[in-house]
Amino acid sequence: MHINIHSILNKVNQLEIFLKDIENLNISIICINEHWLDKSQISILNRIQNFIVADYTTRDTDIHGGSCILIKKGTDLEIKVRQDLKVLKEDFSFEISAIEILKFNTIVISIYRTPYNVTLKPFLSKLEKLLSKLNKNNKKKIIITTDCNIDVLNELDTSENIDNFKFSKTNNARSLINLIDAYGYKLNFNEPTRITRTSSTCIDNILTNPNITVSVASTIETGFSDHKALLLSFPLPKFQKNKTITKQLRCFSQENIKQFSDNLENIDWNLDNCQSVDTNYNSFLSNFLNSFHASFPIVTKQQIFREFSMKCITPGIIISSKHRRNLYAKCKETNNIKSIQDYTTYNSI
Repeated sequence: MHINIHSILNKVNQLEIFLKDIENLNISIICINEHWLDKSQISILNRIQNFIVADYTTRDTDIHGGSCILIKKGTDLEIKVRQDLKVLKEDFSFEISAIEILKFNTIVISIYRTPYNVTLKPFLSKLEKLLSKLNKNNKKKIIITTDCNIDVLNELDTSENIDNFKFSKTNNARSLINLIDAYGYKLNFNEPTRITRTSSTCIDNILTNPNITVSVASTIETGFSDHKALLLSFPLPKFQKNKTITKQLRCFSQENIKQFSDNLENIDWNLDNCQSVDTNYNSFLSNFLNSFHASFPIVTKQQIFREFSMKCITPGIIISSKHRRNLYAKCKETNNIKSIQDYTTYNSI
């Protein structure tokens, strides 16, 4: 799932309710644009129940923006952050997070670009470098989620006003589409992803390479962002849930520590002056380790990772969240005063 959340600071609870409402969709990966966090605030993302941060990027020179990738807890995934791809990061133009899911030979990337004309050329240039680098290994599955602020529904517009920032398009959508086509990637969405009272644009998208066969691509109103969430489904081996992990560890209980201390006191630590330094050291180390291993034996334990049950999110809250999303969708798409008042009133409850 991809979503431009436009600041997550006060939306963690709303996101959790939304995820609970659509839990039947089995969302395993969430890519977020515009989290608006700095490095000291990234831990906020770990408050999202049942998900952990796999990778993120924040701005070095300013606030807002940013991207991140969240992975569902309890899934049998070994993640590698692709630092070789993240070197392309540039504030405003190419705010990239990137991971590889090693078991599935799949790379997931999240990119945000601000809607300023000066960021367009760097974005397209870096995107081409990224696609070129990714194509060197054509066996991997590639997913790129992005709010690139280029409306692919309107290829020939010469200008657009987004949040009062007017910028020249000069056929920007066609440049983007041509670049994606040249590397064999597919844009999976051609419907509005951001709807306001004055515009309807497809500025969010998910790109996939030919190694991925998409089974479902759909959008859904969240109720807390002016962008819709993008949902993409494709066949992969099922993530293993409730994974049992066997660990070998030592028990450092107070009783064992006391036993270790007593054992050390009972050892004859006198050195043999007739022996070499190495021999005396090996004797010392052998006595120490024998005592350590006897006092702190290795024990085997099993740990089961289970999905956290969000019992605090009741059916009533889910129903209320759905109603709120419906009111929000109507409020965004119309200038009707009653619709705006209905949403404002219900949102304040």
